[in-house]
Amino acid sequence: MLSLRTHLTSPSSKGFTLIELLVVIAIIAVLIGLLSSAVQKVRAAAQNSQCKNNLHQIVIATHNYESANGTLPPGGNPHTNVGTLVYLLPYLEQGNLYATIPANVLNGTGYPWWYYTLYSWDPYTTFNTPISTFACPADGQTPQIGTQAYYTTYSAGVFAPYYPSSSFPQFAKLAPTNYCSSAGALGNVGGFYGTWYGPFEEGSGYRLVQIADGTSQTIFFGESLGGTNSGQRDFNVAWGGAGAMPLAWDLIEPCQWYTFGSYYQGCVNFAFGDCSVRSLTKIGPNSDFFSTHWYNLMSAGGMIDGSPVSWNQLE
Repeated sequence: MLSLRTHLTSPSSKGFTLIELLVVIAIIAVLIGLLSSAVQKVRAAAQNSQCKNNLHQIVIATHNYESANGTLPPGGNPHTNVGTLVYLLPYLEQGNLYATIPANVLNGTGYPWWYYTLYSWDPYTTFNTPISTFACPADGQTPQIGTQAYYTTYSAGVFAPYYPSSSFPQFAKLAPTNYCSSAGALGNVGGFYGTWYGPFEEGSGYRLVQIADGTSQTIFFGESLGGTNSGQRDFNVAWGGAGAMPLAWDLIEPCQWYTFGSYYQGCVNFAFGDCSVRSLTKIGPNSDFFSTHWYNLMSAGGMIDGSPVSWNQLE
């Protein structure tokens, strides 16, 4: 009799060893790190592109203002302390907001704008309105202290901010901006620094035809944080009072309240009079007066200095 023997076998299975599992986890971590870095770079590029577009739109609005009014807007009103950007509102689809501002505030025959809470107009309602075109998407930090209500470059060359105080706690709630008009070195002060005065200063009203150096060679607007970008931000600046910023202290890093500056690595974006936008190189923590970089930046800021700009020294 033939005996049949049945052998039941099960397929063998092999699990991951601990070392193999650790290798897989390490590979996944590296891939996640590479992906995160790539995402951050894409996000930064998108933010930079939007920032440049904001500056481009602001200069287009400046040209439209000049076409309608015969002059460029002032780099700040010396009597009511409203800033350059206020005058551009109707040309940036913000006509309704602009219409809330009394005419005597705009033409300089009224009081400084913060006094109007005592009268018929509430400036804090108007100037607390966020405007996306005035904000760089790379700047997401909230200042530790507050918002500068206004600042500007005076014809005497004095750069004067007004910080929040106990008398005006509303200043801390004003909607900020990251863009300021350019006064050139120090504005039209005469003498050495006056060689490079720009198209904006307090009470100015220059025309495009007066820019002898050419609009493509003259800075109109640039990025500003209104405070230092080292650690926690101390201040920003309200778009309602952002006046003309001087270039005389160069593009130091970290930036300060009296300099142009940005959160971008190594550069600050500037819009020129022909509506082009360039990224100019930051320098170290100290102003390098009278260096090659300094002279070229002054030439880019000045509108009648007659000096050509060596872009390879700035970009």
